[in-house]
Amino acid sequence: MFSDSKRRFTAIIMFIFVFILCFTLAIIYFSTYSRIIKEDKDMLSNFAYYYEQNGLPESSSAKNDNAGFANDKELTGGFQTSTFYAVVYDKSGNVTESLNDRPMQYPDDELKDRAYDFLLSGKEFALSDTIAFYVTYSEDYTLVTMMDVTAVSAAISSLFRYMIFFGIVAIIILFVASTLLYGWVIKPLEKGYSMQKQFISDAGHELKTPISTINANAEILKRDMGENNWLDNIIFENNRMSVIVHQLLDLTRLESLRPVMQKTDLSRLVLACVLPFEAAAFEKNINLNYTVKKDIFFNADASYMEKLVSVLVDNAISHSPAGSAIEIELEEKQGKIYFSTSNASEEIDSDELINIFERFYRSDKSRSFASHYGLGLSIAKSIAVSHGGDISASYQNGRITFTVTL
Repeated sequence: MFSDSKRRFTAIIMFIFVFILCFTLAIIYFSTYSRIIKEDKDMLSNFAYYYEQNGLPESSSAKNDNAGFANDKELTGGFQTSTFYAVVYDKSGNVTESLNDRPMQYPDDELKDRAYDFLLSGKEFALSDTIAFYVTYSEDYTLVTMMDVTAVSAAISSLFRYMIFFGIVAIIILFVASTLLYGWVIKPLEKGYSMQKQFISDAGHELKTPISTINANAEILKRDMGENNWLDNIIFENNRMSVIVHQLLDLTRLESLRPVMQKTDLSRLVLACVLPFEAAAFEKNINLNYTVKKDIFFNADASYMEKLVSVLVDNAISHSPAGSAIEIELEEKQGKIYFSTSNASEEIDSDELINIFERFYRSDKSRSFASHYGLGLSIAKSIAVSHGGDISASYQNGRITFTVTL
């Protein structure tokens, strides 16, 4: 049980940590990227504004000596250190002038071709691996402003690589931390739970001998003394104790041992388990209706599944009023197997439904049960969980339904 809890605990902690880490890194990356895009667009827009006022500088380095750039407070240090290119078109689409400070890197023809291709795209702004483009439309001209962003793109790529690297390192650290945290928080509980199971197992085995002795002696006394209310009470309570001890041992064994899985015909198993209860249902004037789909197979421990079915059917018969009906169903839908029992019941609130699978819990505390002590549903849940499934209870329209999902 606790090995499964360890895996679930570690998985949950890891999922939370990884989600927070990835979300944080994604925010950092996209906020940085968006900021760079905005700065690039603003710088290209400022360059285009400068052209409108002063025309193209003789070179992109000339902007550092031009008062128009130097006195513009909106221009950043990045603007002053960036390399710009520009191509100007007239109304007819002919190139009238251009700015290219690095013809060795981008020959004039290539630069003009790239500017024209971008102009045809119809976009106002775009960013490639090496150049950012910005188009300005005027009555007399169309200006395609370009800026070298090779260094910025390399910085973004480096940022992404470092984020991935440190993210993986952080996930490894978080995995180790979550494992240590499990040992610190859960380990004492695991030890206590193991000791509790061992105590129940030892006590149960020790109690079986005196219970058998008391029962044998009581039967002998009954044959000698005849009917006696006090003796009948001893036998009744001794039988109750025997049932409780055996159920506790069953529950401990279910939680300690792994089921032996093999391909099992659940359809035949359910029918074989339900049929013996027809006599008990008939004695209580209860209609036992069952719908079992054929050829439903599942890898399971047959003895465990028989116990599960028997517990739920017996529980339904024991808590059903005379003249009512019990509905039992086995079906397979969308790759999952559903086994359910439904019986008439007094109203049960949601809090009781949550606790109904706890040990020794009985929703109707005012009633005395001859053979039910609040352990059967706990056993059913342990069996369902040990087979990778689950069990749930729901109440609607005067009926309570237990559903096992495999």
